[in-house]
Amino acid sequence: MRSLLGVVAFGAMAAAFAAPAVAAGPTSDPVGLVQTAASDLTQAAQVAPGAPREAAMRNVLQREFDLPYIASVSFGAHWNEASGDQQARILAAFETSEARAYAHRMETYSGAAITVGMATVGANGNWVVHSSLDLPNGQSVQLTWEVHAAAQGLRIADVEAEGVSLFSTNRTANDSYIKNHGGKVEPLVQVLEARAVH
Repeated sequence: MRSLLGVVAFGAMAAAFAAPAVAAGPTSDPVGLVQTAASDLTQAAQVAPGAPREAAMRNVLQREFDLPYIASVSFGAHWNEASGDQQARILAAFETSEARAYAHRMETYSGAAITVGMATVGANGNWVVHSSLDLPNGQSVQLTWEVHAAAQGLRIADVEAEGVSLFSTNRTANDSYIKNHGGKVEPLVQVLEARAVH
Protein backbone atom coordinates (compact mmCIF):
# COMPACT_ATOMS: atom_id res chain seq x y z
CA MET A 1 0.00 0.00 0.00
CA ARG A 2 2.78 2.41 0.91
CA SER A 3 4.59 1.62 -2.32
CA LEU A 4 1.48 2.41 -4.36
CA LEU A 5 0.83 5.63 -2.48
CA GLY A 6 4.44 6.63 -2.93
CA VAL A 7 4.28 6.20 -6.69
CA VAL A 8 1.00 8.11 -6.86
CA ALA A 9 2.22 11.00 -4.77
CA PHE A 10 5.58 11.30 -6.45
CA GLY A 11 3.81 11.36 -9.77
CA ALA A 12 1.46 13.95 -8.38
CA MET A 13 4.26 16.45 -8.13
CA ALA A 14 4.55 16.37 -11.89
CA ALA A 15 0.84 16.86 -12.50
CA ALA A 16 -0.77 20.06 -13.71
CA PHE A 17 -2.00 22.29 -10.89
CA ALA A 18 -5.46 23.79 -10.63
CA ALA A 19 -5.10 26.12 -7.69
CA PRO A 20 -6.13 29.57 -6.50
CA ALA A 21 -3.82 32.45 -7.26
CA VAL A 22 -1.44 33.38 -4.47
CA ALA A 23 -0.07 36.87 -4.06
CA ALA A 24 2.82 36.06 -1.72
CA GLY A 25 6.03 34.45 -2.88
CA PRO A 26 7.00 30.83 -2.09
CA THR A 27 9.46 31.90 0.62
CA SER A 28 6.66 33.43 2.72
CA ASP A 29 3.58 31.45 1.70
CA PRO A 30 3.28 27.66 2.11
CA VAL A 31 0.67 27.26 -0.62
CA GLY A 32 2.86 29.25 -2.99
CA LEU A 33 5.81 27.00 -2.16
CA VAL A 34 3.86 23.85 -3.02
CA GLN A 35 2.65 25.37 -6.28
CA THR A 36 6.15 26.49 -7.18
CA ALA A 37 7.63 23.07 -6.39
CA ALA A 38 5.09 21.35 -8.65
CA SER A 39 5.69 23.83 -11.46
CA ASP A 40 9.47 23.45 -11.22
CA LEU A 41 9.25 19.67 -11.13
CA THR A 42 7.02 19.72 -14.21
CA GLN A 43 9.60 21.81 -16.08
CA ALA A 44 12.39 19.51 -14.94
CA ALA A 45 10.43 16.54 -16.27
CA GLN A 46 10.68 18.06 -19.75
CA VAL A 47 14.48 17.91 -19.69
CA ALA A 48 16.11 15.12 -21.71
CA PRO A 49 15.88 11.72 -19.95
CA GLY A 50 18.80 10.30 -18.04
CA ALA A 51 21.48 12.28 -16.25
CA PRO A 52 20.27 15.74 -17.43
CA ARG A 53 16.75 15.18 -16.07
CA GLU A 54 18.05 13.71 -12.81
CA ALA A 55 20.29 16.76 -12.35
CA ALA A 56 17.32 19.07 -12.96
CA MET A 57 15.25 17.13 -10.45
CA ARG A 58 18.02 17.32 -7.87
CA ASN A 59 18.15 21.11 -8.25
CA VAL A 60 14.42 21.36 -7.54
CA LEU A 61 14.67 19.10 -4.50
CA GLN A 62 17.55 21.16 -3.15
CA ARG A 63 15.66 24.44 -3.66
CA GLU A 64 12.23 23.57 -2.31
CA PHE A 65 12.61 20.53 -0.05
CA ASP A 66 14.44 20.38 3.29
CA LEU A 67 16.55 17.39 2.30
CA PRO A 68 18.83 17.37 5.39
CA TYR A 69 15.77 17.29 7.63
CA ILE A 70 14.06 14.58 5.55
CA ALA A 71 17.20 12.43 5.58
CA SER A 72 17.56 12.84 9.34
CA VAL A 73 13.93 11.79 9.90
CA SER A 74 14.48 8.59 7.92
CA PHE A 75 17.36 7.70 10.27
CA GLY A 76 15.64 8.67 13.50
CA ALA A 77 17.90 8.60 16.55
CA HIS A 78 20.68 7.04 14.47
CA TRP A 79 21.16 10.33 12.62
CA ASN A 80 22.85 11.87 15.67
CA GLU A 81 25.01 8.75 16.02
CA ALA A 82 26.42 9.29 12.53
CA SER A 83 29.56 11.35 12.10
CA GLY A 84 29.53 14.55 10.09
CA ASP A 85 31.16 12.72 7.18
CA GLN A 86 28.57 9.95 7.33
CA GLN A 87 25.72 12.46 7.40
CA ALA A 88 27.12 14.17 4.32
CA ARG A 89 27.40 10.83 2.52
CA ILE A 90 23.85 9.88 3.52
CA LEU A 91 22.51 13.18 2.21
CA ALA A 92 24.38 12.85 -1.10
CA ALA A 93 23.06 9.32 -1.64
CA PHE A 94 19.55 10.41 -0.62
CA GLU A 95 19.55 13.32 -3.09
CA THR A 96 20.71 11.08 -5.93
CA SER A 97 18.16 8.36 -5.19
CA GLU A 98 15.23 10.77 -4.84
CA ALA A 99 16.17 12.67 -8.00
CA ARG A 100 16.29 9.41 -9.93
CA ALA A 101 12.94 8.33 -8.47
CA TYR A 102 11.28 11.61 -9.48
CA ALA A 103 12.79 11.52 -12.97
CA HIS A 104 11.53 7.99 -13.55
CA ARG A 105 8.08 8.17 -11.96
CA MET A 106 7.07 11.46 -13.50
CA GLU A 107 7.20 9.86 -16.94
CA THR A 108 4.26 7.63 -16.03
CA TYR A 109 1.77 10.40 -15.28
CA SER A 110 -0.15 12.47 -17.78
CA GLY A 111 -3.58 14.00 -17.64
CA ALA A 112 -3.62 14.15 -13.83
CA ALA A 113 -4.38 17.36 -11.99
CA ILE A 114 -3.85 18.61 -8.46
CA THR A 115 -6.14 21.07 -6.78
CA VAL A 116 -4.32 22.89 -3.99
CA GLY A 117 -6.50 24.09 -1.17
CA MET A 118 -5.82 26.03 1.96
CA ALA A 119 -2.96 25.77 4.42
CA THR A 120 -3.60 25.00 8.08
CA VAL A 121 -1.28 24.76 11.07
CA GLY A 122 -0.54 21.24 12.26
CA ALA A 123 -0.13 19.99 15.82
CA ASN A 124 3.64 20.44 15.58
CA GLY A 125 3.27 24.06 14.49
CA ASN A 126 4.23 23.44 10.87
CA TRP A 127 2.09 24.39 7.90
CA VAL A 128 -0.01 21.65 6.30
CA VAL A 129 -1.04 22.35 2.71
CA HIS A 130 -4.06 20.30 1.64
CA SER A 131 -4.47 19.15 -1.93
CA SER A 132 -6.25 16.60 -4.07
CA LEU A 133 -4.75 14.56 -6.88
CA ASP A 134 -7.40 13.86 -9.51
CA LEU A 135 -6.49 11.00 -11.82
CA PRO A 136 -7.83 10.57 -15.37
CA ASN A 137 -9.71 7.42 -14.30
CA GLY A 138 -11.82 9.48 -11.91
CA GLN A 139 -10.04 8.43 -8.74
CA SER A 140 -8.89 11.05 -6.25
CA VAL A 141 -6.03 10.86 -3.74
CA GLN A 142 -5.73 13.26 -0.83
CA LEU A 143 -2.25 14.72 -0.48
CA THR A 144 -0.93 16.87 2.34
CA TRP A 145 2.36 18.70 2.23
CA GLU A 146 4.13 19.60 5.45
CA VAL A 147 5.98 22.89 5.18
CA HIS A 148 8.25 24.25 7.86
CA ALA A 149 10.72 27.07 8.39
CA ALA A 150 14.28 26.10 7.53
CA ALA A 151 17.40 28.25 7.58
CA GLN A 152 16.75 29.20 3.93
CA GLY A 153 13.05 29.97 4.46
CA LEU A 154 10.00 27.75 4.05
CA ARG A 155 10.77 24.28 2.75
CA ILE A 156 8.74 21.11 2.17
CA ALA A 157 9.46 18.70 5.03
CA ASP A 158 7.16 15.81 4.11
CA VAL A 159 4.40 14.69 1.76
CA GLU A 160 1.60 12.37 2.85
CA ALA A 161 -0.67 10.39 0.54
CA GLU A 162 -3.89 9.40 2.31
CA GLY A 163 -2.13 9.94 5.64
CA VAL A 164 0.96 7.86 4.83
CA SER A 165 4.27 9.74 4.99
CA LEU A 166 6.44 9.25 1.93
CA PHE A 167 9.72 10.31 3.49
CA SER A 168 9.63 8.53 6.83
CA THR A 169 8.45 5.11 5.64
CA ASN A 170 12.05 3.84 5.53
CA ARG A 171 12.71 4.72 9.15
CA THR A 172 11.69 1.32 10.53
CA ALA A 173 13.69 -0.52 7.88
CA ASN A 174 16.75 1.65 8.50
CA ASP A 175 16.52 1.10 12.24
CA SER A 176 16.22 -2.66 11.78
CA TYR A 177 19.18 -2.79 9.39
CA ILE A 178 21.42 -0.85 11.78
CA LYS A 179 20.43 -3.03 14.75
CA ASN A 180 21.14 -6.17 12.71
CA HIS A 181 24.62 -4.88 11.84
CA GLY A 182 26.01 -4.32 15.29
CA GLY A 183 24.25 -1.00 15.86
CA LYS A 184 26.65 0.65 13.42
CA VAL A 185 25.54 3.28 10.91
CA GLU A 186 28.35 2.70 8.40
CA PRO A 187 27.01 -0.55 6.86
CA LEU A 188 23.72 1.18 5.99
CA VAL A 189 25.55 4.22 4.61
CA GLN A 190 27.46 1.92 2.27
CA VAL A 191 24.24 0.22 1.15
CA LEU A 192 22.61 3.59 0.40
CA GLU A 193 25.65 4.70 -1.59
CA ALA A 194 25.62 1.48 -3.60
CA ARG A 195 21.93 1.95 -4.41
CA ALA A 196 22.52 5.54 -5.48
CA VAL A 197 24.96 4.51 -8.24
CA HIS A 198 22.79 1.76 -9.70
